[in-house]
Amino acid sequence: MPVYIDDNFSLLGEIFFGEQPKKWGFMDTRGKLTIPMKYDSVIPFSECLTTVWIKGKTGVINTSGKMVIELKYNYINSFVNGVALVQLNKKYGYIDKNGQILIEPKFYKARDFSEELAPVKIEENSKFGYINTSGKMVIEPQFDEAYSFINGLAKVMLNNKSGYIDRTGKIVWLSAIKF
Repeated sequence: MPVYIDDNFSLLGEIFFGEQPKKWGFMDTRGKLTIPMKYDSVIPFSECLTTVWIKGKTGVINTSGKMVIELKYNYINSFVNGVALVQLNKKYGYIDKNGQILIEPKFYKARDFSEELAPVKIEENSKFGYINTSGKMVIEPQFDEAYSFINGLAKVMLNNKSGYIDRTGKIVWLSAIKF
């Protein structure tokens, strides 16, 4: 469980979304501090790993507190099926649990993989498309917004209309109402 020491040096076992805490660490369910409070920020563990921030850089530690991916990224998301979305020099890409780059950080915007596809935007003024786990564009960029697949469908925005596509990119449903 993430914990931090506030200005009064008291342990707080929940995450607050207002005032920034001083330093974060982790404790077990019995209240024993298991990872020292030395991080500027943390996220909850996923797949036995968590992202930590120190001085504006992110890295990854394991449940023992050992740094397994060095502090060099601007952002690392939670691992899902062994893959994490990362940001480096304002570009997004993907790494594995060993920190090996699977897909180079080259996208202006990207989201997590789900059902082996991830929505990505190549440049600021471009549209979203979907890549596969090899980084190949498999659904051409055409969407104003694009989200992860759930049960074979992904929500998209196209010409200010909301709808859903299947894994081939075919529009299954598109609202008649513009947003």
